[in-house]
Amino acid sequence: HEKGAKWDGIVRSGHGDFDLGMLPAVLKNEEFVDIDYSAWWYMCFPVSKVREVGLPLPLFIKVDDIEYCMRCRCETALPNGIGVWHDAFDNKFSEHLEYYSNRNKAIVGCLIDGMGVRMPLRRMFGVAGLQIVYQRYFALKYIYRAYEDFLKGADFLLNTDGEALNAELMRGRERQLTAEELAEAGAPVGEFYDAPIKATAGEVLSLNGYLIPTCFYKKEDREGYRTVRMSAKPQYFYKAKRVVQFNEHTGTGFVTELRRRELVRAAFKLAGLSIKLIFGWRKAAKSYRRVFSTLTSQEQWEKLLGVRLDKKIM
Repeated sequence: HEKGAKWDGIVRSGHGDFDLGMLPAVLKNEEFVDIDYSAWWYMCFPVSKVREVGLPLPLFIKVDDIEYCMRCRCETALPNGIGVWHDAFDNKFSEHLEYYSNRNKAIVGCLIDGMGVRMPLRRMFGVAGLQIVYQRYFALKYIYRAYEDFLKGADFLLNTDGEALNAELMRGRERQLTAEELAEAGAPVGEFYDAPIKATAGEVLSLNGYLIPTCFYKKEDREGYRTVRMSAKPQYFYKAKRVVQFNEHTGTGFVTELRRRELVRAAFKLAGLSIKLIFGWRKAAKSYRRVFSTLTSQEQWEKLLGVRLDKKIM
């Protein structure tokens, strides 16, 4: 999937889609690839580098690995034979992670030269639009809150209890049901829907079916449920009124239903947030840069973790 990656607001994987069960791919994977960071599944840093650049940003989860690697500017060794397998992120969908991913990428964007307000604006509309296509309207509140909290500036990050915030975010999640529970609720898991690999012009022009009246849907899509994998592409939701989104690895999923009014509601909310971002970005960015050394200090980490280390790391 990835041998390190570049990041300019968008993750660009190095050596993606390599089948390391094939010798030519193994040899190809040994070639050097220019990267900005590698995810923290299995990473070692020399203590001398920590003393030089400080500790990571206390972002709790998501994007801290990107920021720290880019700050360290080390050459990273990524040898064959050391790898990590995990389920696809799309399969492991949990809406509260949208909060961390969006908030933290906006924060890190403040700290990298050349990145301005266009990056978070583009991302906010992109990820919100994707959740609307996926009928996951319950995820939108996490995206909105991510940018609202980002605009509160560094004081919010310094003074917020991360564990309490995470517990609050998790309490608002949509409950995922087993196949048996879905069947009992009248939404049985059927055969997985098969859609074309690429979206058609009609899908794009109709906003993936939002502009097409339900009466033009197939009868089974008007009255029944379409079952898709949790990692399904947007075209799998085209002209579907109700969708069972199921993770076959965990055996759990949830039901979503097309609600066109949510598109209008989101448009107004995103328009308001974009105005706040445009006018509040500079002030927020300055606050994160101003207290950066405090955020990455040993004292701040001791405060967050509620521990006192015996000796200085830095």
